[in-house]
Amino acid sequence: MDKQSLEKIKESFEDRFRSLRNDFKRAYYEISNLQTSPFPIIMYSLSRLDYFSSLWAGWNETSKRGSDNRTQTQRMVGFMVKFLNYPVFESGLVVNIFRHKLMHTSEPRILNKKTGEIYSWVVSPKQNSHMKTIIVHNIHFLNFGVGNFIDDLYNAIFDNSKGYFSQLSHDVNLQKKYIQCINELNTYSL
Repeated sequence: MDKQSLEKIKESFEDRFRSLRNDFKRAYYEISNLQTSPFPIIMYSLSRLDYFSSLWAGWNETSKRGSDNRTQTQRMVGFMVKFLNYPVFESGLVVNIFRHKLMHTSEPRILNKKTGEIYSWVVSPKQNSHMKTIIVHNIHFLNFGVGNFIDDLYNAIFDNSKGYFSQLSHDVNLQKKYIQCINELNTYSL
């Protein structure tokens, strides 16, 4: 990719984060007698994760993944582990609780493991123990700071040496995957 194309891509990525940060402020804006609204910003944040992991993998729809046998969940978790340095298990919890359950049932769900363990969640704008689980009365609570996640995702994209954009700028294979995914996204039809 030439320098001009990469600059356009970078600006597009920056625009996506400006929008995300704006909605984060709105979700947690204090209005008397009203609660904050974390679920929409969580869904928006996870859709950004889905987007960037799609670009990284070269596909969005499972039917377009070619020889890549990963599921959407595995792709998103893989991106979180590689670029956000999150633990595998907690990354899976985030995707399952906040991407799949919240998206498809309109609320995050408590998950029951076959071993009998129960997993729930605690959400806040910022969290000192972000992406850590604590056990209270035999229930595992995943602490999720939405602002932490947005910051971590931004750094995962723009870290100067290890970030996705830096790697995209120099890796021809990642550039091919990016173009393949963008072409897929641009050809959606009714």
